[in-house]
Amino acid sequence: MRGPDRQTIAFGLASGVAAVGTLALGADAALPSYAGGLAMSLAALVAGGRAPLPLAFWLGAGTTAWLLGRAALTGGLWLAGPELAAMAGIAGAFAVGVQAGAETQRARRAASLLTATLAGLAVLAFAAHVASPDAVLGRPKPYHQGRLTGTFLSANTAATVCGLGLALGLAGLARAVRGAGGVLRGLEAAGRRGLAPGVLTLFSATCLLLTGSRAGLLAGAFGALVVLAPRRARGVRLPALLGAVAACALLLAASGGVLGDRLADVGAGASGRGALWSASLEAWREAPWLGHGLGSFPRALAPHVTAWTAPVLSVQGAAHDLPLQWLVQAGVVGTSMGAATLAALGRTLASGLARRRRGRWILRAGLGGLAVFGLHGLVDYALEVPAASWWLALLTGLAAGVAGGGTPAGERRAAPR
Repeated sequence: MRGPDRQTIAFGLASGVAAVGTLALGADAALPSYAGGLAMSLAALVAGGRAPLPLAFWLGAGTTAWLLGRAALTGGLWLAGPELAAMAGIAGAFAVGVQAGAETQRARRAASLLTATLAGLAVLAFAAHVASPDAVLGRPKPYHQGRLTGTFLSANTAATVCGLGLALGLAGLARAVRGAGGVLRGLEAAGRRGLAPGVLTLFSATCLLLTGSRAGLLAGAFGALVVLAPRRARGVRLPALLGAVAACALLLAASGGVLGDRLADVGAGASGRGALWSASLEAWREAPWLGHGLGSFPRALAPHVTAWTAPVLSVQGAAHDLPLQWLVQAGVVGTSMGAATLAALGRTLASGLARRRRGRWILRAGLGGLAVFGLHGLVDYALEVPAASWWLALLTGLAAGVAGGGTPAGERRAAPR
């Protein structure tokens, strides 16, 4: 029996790096960001492979090179270093995913590994929250007390990653029960072939609700629709989804009323975000085309902090809005390059879904995860947290590898999967 190939080993290593980064408070500090970026780059070297990298990869590499050059010319490398390292990690994780996804059986193994890893983290986050909702790693939370944050310290970032896990879990679960023909057979198929996706779906949805993130919940629901919308509603899907909702309700009953409290106070935090966005716009207008440079957000915002806004602005290192965050740091030029990268990635996955007949569930999961990050990014900044962005890069890289894998003769007559 053949052992795992280099691409599968590299994908496992990269998933381990992302998991360690998640447990290290999202790798959202200089040292873990440097270490994770280096480890992801080494994993890409281990993967090797001959699969061509999609346009999105080269656009992202060009954007990174431009930002690196500008930081070097302006003397801001010491500020930009951690973010550039995180971006190198994104590139490495994405390249590893592409190589793993280029071959059908390898793509399935990699997707199963990703599903199991994220499921384990979701179960751990739920258990840790139930045991001590106001602490992370044995220490009191600085904020978001009573809300599930995982080890990210931010409930909003945790909600984004849970939304990605929900998209991947639903895609795998739908594949497991495909063609089961009835509720009982569907449940049997889910237990036999969809245990890991089922666990990931259940605990990702439950953790998402426990974050109390209203925008995260909407983004997660949108990502789930992206995953499930292309599929015709047959037999087992509605009962299975209702069963999952009921199971989430049972878990939530034992875990407090976080979401209810948050929904009852919809206006909370709106004024703070408004002040933050207003100050960010003022900072952007000072350097509209090229921005202030990577890592310069707190410094760029400092002149716009007033006695009234200080309680909010002095503790925030991000804009709670990705377009604004990028505009302040990279200006119109860098933001346009970043938007082009994401648009090219979405186009690659969508065209692969239209053309491929195998691995379509991985493509749906990739599109769902991208939708979650994109939509929630309008009011938050999970893509700026290294470990969160590495999970997205692994999933979308794997999907891009599936999309670019060609159309073998054996697929032409196969039923869509």
